[in-house]
Amino acid sequence: MQSILNTINSVADFLIGIVWSNWLIYLLLLTGVFFTIITRGVQIRKLPQMVRMIFQREQGENGVGVSDYQSFVITVAARVGTGNIVGTAAAIAWGGLGAVFWMWVLALLGGATALAESTLAQTYKMKIGNEYCGGTTYMIDRALGQKWLAIVFAVLTAAAFCIGGPGVHSNAMASALNMTLNIDPTITGVILVALMAYVGLGGIKRLAHISTVISPVMALIYLLLSVVIIVVNFGQFPSVISMIFSCAFGGNALFGGIVGSALSWGIMRGIYSNEAGMGTATFPAAAAETSHPVKQGLMQSMSVFVDTLLICSATAFMILVTNTYNVFDVDGTAIVEYLPGVEPGIGFVISAVNSFLPTIGGTFITLMLVLFSFSSLMTAFYAAETNVTYIFPKGRAHKISVWTARALVLITTFYGTQVTTSNVFKLADVGFGAMAWVNVLAILLLSGTVIKLLKDYERQSAEGLDPVFDPEQSNVKHAELWNEIKRTFKKETDNYGKN
Repeated sequence: MQSILNTINSVADFLIGIVWSNWLIYLLLLTGVFFTIITRGVQIRKLPQMVRMIFQREQGENGVGVSDYQSFVITVAARVGTGNIVGTAAAIAWGGLGAVFWMWVLALLGGATALAESTLAQTYKMKIGNEYCGGTTYMIDRALGQKWLAIVFAVLTAAAFCIGGPGVHSNAMASALNMTLNIDPTITGVILVALMAYVGLGGIKRLAHISTVISPVMALIYLLLSVVIIVVNFGQFPSVISMIFSCAFGGNALFGGIVGSALSWGIMRGIYSNEAGMGTATFPAAAAETSHPVKQGLMQSMSVFVDTLLICSATAFMILVTNTYNVFDVDGTAIVEYLPGVEPGIGFVISAVNSFLPTIGGTFITLMLVLFSFSSLMTAFYAAETNVTYIFPKGRAHKISVWTARALVLITTFYGTQVTTSNVFKLADVGFGAMAWVNVLAILLLSGTVIKLLKDYERQSAEGLDPVFDPEQSNVKHAELWNEIKRTFKKETDNYGKN
């Protein structure tokens, strides 16, 4: 078994070196800059409107799919979880304090990228049964007319969610439960698989119901806890802020040698946490029923901010103000070691919370991580099934592929509880890194459509209307489904009007 794991690690390291090269980091940053410029900073300009939209529960007359709000909560549930807690701790461990700064930069720019990819996913979605189905896969096929590339992306996505992603979340849950409650990882794995098999087979609507119950409450509790810990240790807060900025640009002598690692780890863990640019959020985004694609784009932009600027920052500040972290050089040598023997990950956060709540802190943070991670796990089923459905849309092949994907998700979930954090992250990094390359290139090619849709949305808003998308009037091709959708929203005029 050990020889097999060593081989997997070697192959994963080689592939990570390719897909997560500096070129991808530059591409993600420049894509965020590009969409920020051409949309005139829409993720900042529309921030008040984005906040208001969270509390709207709009849905068409037919009740197909899920609402904008439910889609927002599903993607928040998917984004907020392991990446925010374990990923942020790993970024600090291997990139130093400067990694936090680059996570912030990625989030600010990623808000525009998230808007672009989710707007496009909504535009080119399809209706299958009583649900909407779409995402980057369908966008590449319908908008770019490149079916071969759509199949490549579908295979990459299915593999990422069947083989890589679930293990990250189950590993974090098993590690945390073992550390705080001494629960055997095998027991955790068995229970997780049973729960996944029940909930995951309920489709997007069951996922929406669970997410709307768990995610908002847990996010609020987590933020409140972090604020209390920061206030208690406020004397450390100014120096922490100063070190984050100085370390990001090599201005700190202690961490000057890993400024490159700060950039790469900040971007890599940031993109894994908020997923802007990877295309993973496009699948639940396409499932929403809304009157205009840009509405869902704005919601997804907001979810990036919630994920990184709020939750990731909360994690980072709790760790840093309590000095419960280790930082390592590229060769594994400890630069700072406040927690000897503690592996980078959930242990940093548990130690931080235990400094404030020594009796129940570890248990408390573990239970929250379990809930967040479980919600994230649920999206693996939906994303995997969406993409295998594209490859095998009907017949016996469809049934076999869907059940195979479901089985792989469950197997990977159990496997993740049995291995170390670093092994699991490597598998996930390969899959999601490859997805990011294809997704970013696709949305860049469709940037003209994004601008066209945004202008249409802003024109209607300026006229005092509740925007409704008409593909013919907006001259957007291959979006025929919207001719049906627009009729489900009651309006006073033929194409547009007031509610």
